[in-house]
Amino acid sequence: MPVILLLAIVGLFLYVFQLRWKDRMRARIPPGAQPLPGPKCYPIVGRVHDVPSEASWLKFYEWSKEYGPIYQTETFGTVHVWISSEQVAHDLLSRRAAIYSDRPQIPNLPDNRTKGDYLALTDIWKRQRKLAQQLMTANSSLHDYPSKERDRFLYLLSTDPSQYREFIEQFTSRTVARLSWGSAQSAQRLRVTTAGLLNTISPSGALPNLISWLMYLPTFLSPWQQKENARHAMEAKQLRDNVQYAHESIDNGSAEPSFIRTFIENTSLPGGKSDWIEESEASYVVGQMAIAGALTIGSPIQSFLLAMLHYPGWQKKLQDEIDQVCGGACPQWEHRERLPLLRATVKEVIRWRPPVPTGV
Repeated sequence: MPVILLLAIVGLFLYVFQLRWKDRMRARIPPGAQPLPGPKCYPIVGRVHDVPSEASWLKFYEWSKEYGPIYQTETFGTVHVWISSEQVAHDLLSRRAAIYSDRPQIPNLPDNRTKGDYLALTDIWKRQRKLAQQLMTANSSLHDYPSKERDRFLYLLSTDPSQYREFIEQFTSRTVARLSWGSAQSAQRLRVTTAGLLNTISPSGALPNLISWLMYLPTFLSPWQQKENARHAMEAKQLRDNVQYAHESIDNGSAEPSFIRTFIENTSLPGGKSDWIEESEASYVVGQMAIAGALTIGSPIQSFLLAMLHYPGWQKKLQDEIDQVCGGACPQWEHRERLPLLRATVKEVIRWRPPVPTGV
């Protein structure tokens, strides 16, 4: 009898909870609006049980065929709206960006919307975006950095092709480190902090990003927050060291062109030696520009290698075009207008295997 009574109480609790959950879901919908279609979601867990941990975009694509170009799912109380149509994405996120373009709060990085460390979507974001744009415009001719690192990459690849992933990551991290701070010396640390940040913000990375209520645990009970705090401290020290290195290089006359050098020396930039953007904030703007390219650019390069293995005929076509235009040398930036097949192949690789297939 006690067991039956306990089961009855648990059953009644779950029934009441389900009713309240449905009422809460209905209350989220504005009057006169219809709920988005989507797969049936269960109380508490939502629809987490049949989303694969790898290649999850295939499941989302499957649902788009069943529920249409825009639908929703729920995971542990968090509603996710999925857009699988380019036209719908353009209409909502571009044409009506002021309404719909936003950045969610990341549970394992709870201050990502308000803190200037991560290009927050506030007034801080507007001035940081403007600074990033001007820094890139002022340094738009630094094509020798990728060329130098490309030559190093090709040499390493020729010595041990089996380490192609390692050499690709070295190539991308060293290139963006040069662009950001004028030196490749911090490239290895940049790879470590970038990989840690990607894990912190990924829906399939830190567990609080999947089960959002875990973000409210105190730090001493949260191994995920402890790991992120340690990563953030390493990142902050790295950025301080890089800016200090830039100042020392400028003072002794050995500074190479870079984003941070442009900020330090150019008083016409927003915040350049003024009170509009402090140097500490600018160091994070440059740091985020470096993080954005340190590892992500490597994904399309790997996809290109995969494409050439699958389609060797296209590799020959590309090689013939490069030989004809460049005379046996590696392509340079100034050759791009005369290499339409190469440009089209690069774009097709990104379409074929996008680095972030879910857009998150």
